[in-house]
Amino acid sequence: MSGAGAGVWATHFVAMLAFRPNLPIGYDLGLTSLSIMLAIAITWLGLGLAFYRPRFAALGGAVVGAAVGSMHFVGMDAMRVQAIVSWDARYVVAALAIGGAFGAAALRTATTTPGLKGRMLAALLRFATAASRSRSPIPAASRSTAGPARAPRRR
Repeated sequence: MSGAGAGVWATHFVAMLAFRPNLPIGYDLGLTSLSIMLAIAITWLGLGLAFYRPRFAALGGAVVGAAVGSMHFVGMDAMRVQAIVSWDARYVVAALAIGGAFGAAALRTATTTPGLKGRMLAALLRFATAASRSRSPIPAASRSTAGPARAPRRR
């Protein structure tokens, strides 16, 4: 089950590496490491809850949605670019709520609808989650303006 969290993280991180905003980009190692740990650990908890306690499948799906959202926002905060990045908390909360709702629906469907039909419906719901997050509200949640470089945090 932890492979699912690592797979989600790898997909997002490869997309971040492919992003080319015409500015130098770096990544804070501590926050990047935290983002993969969140993805693996919280996804593991959510999937375990859904599949070992099927009556809690919707709650497990909401946990998985929260894992993906928290991994995303921590990973985005790890990005270092010569800009001032700010977040609109309303959009962040909306993105986390959407992810949790679709995650809950996906795992509930996967555990209650038998066979291939259940797996296909669950996959479709997870795809809808990804599509909704890539269109709105995540892109609207952050603003970047030219400014001083964000240096990695010192410990």
